[in-house]
Amino acid sequence: MSDTIEAPVARVRVVDLETLCEEPEPNGIVEIGYTDVVATRTDLFGEPTQWEVRPGQGFLVNPMQPIPAETMAVHHIMDCDVVNSPVWREVHPLVFNVDVIAYAAHGAEFERKWLSEEITGKAPWIDTYRCALNLYPESPTFKNNGLRYFLNPEGIVRELCMPPHRAQPDSYVTAHTVRDMLNAGHSIEQLVKFTNNPAPIPTCKIGDTYYNGGKGTPWKDVEWSMLTWILKKDFGEDVVFTVRREMERREIDQRLENERVDLNRQFRANNLPETPPAQELPPVSAYENQEMFPL
Repeated sequence: MSDTIEAPVARVRVVDLETLCEEPEPNGIVEIGYTDVVATRTDLFGEPTQWEVRPGQGFLVNPMQPIPAETMAVHHIMDCDVVNSPVWREVHPLVFNVDVIAYAAHGAEFERKWLSEEITGKAPWIDTYRCALNLYPESPTFKNNGLRYFLNPEGIVRELCMPPHRAQPDSYVTAHTVRDMLNAGHSIEQLVKFTNNPAPIPTCKIGDTYYNGGKGTPWKDVEWSMLTWILKKDFGEDVVFTVRREMERREIDQRLENERVDLNRQFRANNLPETPPAQELPPVSAYENQEMFPL
């Protein structure tokens, strides 16, 4: 049997950055890592399939300025680690040098802020955070390594996931999430669509009242005044989308209830049986074998 690695049919390059700060600035990147997810076959329709994770690489980057202590506390990259490393303009061509059908990252909004199309080209991005909100709403956490433990991807090597908050290990973890999403039948186009649209947050974890030990509170149980307060704050596009959807749902429910009450008023006036609230409707089986009223 040959040990030759088959040439990929298609490639998604999963990227992760470690930086000096949250907002982009010149020479603010201190590390970049990538791991590839490649398709080894095509299906009957010519679409890429049988996705697998391929080895990646990481590069330290000299930011030509001191690394803040609060940033070092996250990724533990120190000035002495990067002093002899190449600068960013020398590093990025080593990463963005192959044809891809998409780039991916966990919380890709962050990477996209730092990586312009001048560097990456026009390939679309996949955000495994937003995709997971849509595909795994039952997950207790949507952090990168949290999803790893929740999904328990086959074949992942624990040692290659370490240390966390470093670019190449984090990209390796994310790559397994991408692989499993694709192998579950979700297309690149679907994942890109999830990425480019707000995603529903499963529970409310804003404020002590609703944090619920980290589990959060179902949105249906969040007070209306809290929902309106959240909309006035900057909790991000996904939270705003979720809150507005919940408020619209309640308004529709209230409108339907008002219509039911009005209808029952007319029924009572004509000595007809009233309709119960929606949540009290009997199951369909209760109506089986009943004779219909003649027209």
